[in-house]
Amino acid sequence: MDRLPVELITPICFLACTDGGPTACALSLVSHHIRAASRPARFYSVSFNGPRVITAVPPFLTRLKEEHEETRRGDAPPRVRHLFVSVSPPKGESQTMILKVYRVTIDMLLRAVAQDVETLSLVQSYMQGDQSANPIALDVKFPRLRELTISGVLFSSPQLDSAPFPTLRRLHVLRGPSPSEWAPLTPNVTYLRISEVPDLHVLPVIWTSGLSTFGRDPNADSAEAEEHYPHLQQIIVQPAPHTHFHRLDFYKRYVHELWDMQPTARVPMYLVPADEDAGGDPWNKSEFARVKAKNLWLAAVEGSGRCWQADDKYAHFNRTGDDLPLYLRQWSEEPINDMEAPPIQDAGEAAEPIAHGGGGIRDEVPTRTL
Repeated sequence: MDRLPVELITPICFLACTDGGPTACALSLVSHHIRAASRPARFYSVSFNGPRVITAVPPFLTRLKEEHEETRRGDAPPRVRHLFVSVSPPKGESQTMILKVYRVTIDMLLRAVAQDVETLSLVQSYMQGDQSANPIALDVKFPRLRELTISGVLFSSPQLDSAPFPTLRRLHVLRGPSPSEWAPLTPNVTYLRISEVPDLHVLPVIWTSGLSTFGRDPNADSAEAEEHYPHLQQIIVQPAPHTHFHRLDFYKRYVHELWDMQPTARVPMYLVPADEDAGGDPWNKSEFARVKAKNLWLAAVEGSGRCWQADDKYAHFNRTGDDLPLYLRQWSEEPINDMEAPPIQDAGEAAEPIAHGGGGIRDEVPTRTL
């Protein structure tokens, strides 16, 4: 390979370095020639996972700066085009302190890659306390960002005079706040996915009003509704698993409300089946969300639109009748109007997460993910 010209090797390296870092690291150790040829693709896709994120980011930023300084004039410096970050603090650690350090670390990382990143996935795993009370304050714009996945993270942009994500087209909110809260930050979104929509009865004001912005409420000002994502072309909504709730009757009402909202959508709306639940332990749920987000991010880096593809049978324009379809019924076959059903099984008795070997979560797309 050392005899191949750089002009041939470098494009190949970009095609190979789509796994979050391991391939790029391996290429840099092959030879001096391959190291130099693969330098522009060294940080093409970068992934940070787990409790060590906080300690891994600072040396990475130092190395990124050194690579830019070492690049000869006329050569393309390595740039971060695809970034995945998942923070899961160790059990027993001070959640408050970890959260503060996390925010500072993520702030430094985002500021360093803001001008170059195109695909970004941020997953904040289970932490005690109110994470939403301290959103990440953005003081930079992301001019190239086109796809964003968020789970457990909030942003604010008090210092910017315009939206921080001006070119964002695809927004995936996973176990997050109402999509209407993202509208001011992401005005040009065309594809929206909302996974594991929380209980509408727990958050009636935030979520019901948030989802209604995509419908045609006869009592609402149509012009006001259009202000939320005026360029929207498609929305995919996925309910939370039924073990997220303590009572089965609550879950039935919740799914029925989503089902009733679907025909009012002003754009094609797909109501897709819920994932298999990861169990009652919040740590298992967080790991399940991380695996799901990571695999969808890897697919996006490779150019796959898997996150944004849904079977037409889930679309509102293919509905036949008002009866709830079988794929949305995660409960046993009993009368759908029976609201006196007993509580579902305790969360601790819920289905086991996808596991292998010693019981860890396997990095593959969870069951029934589209």
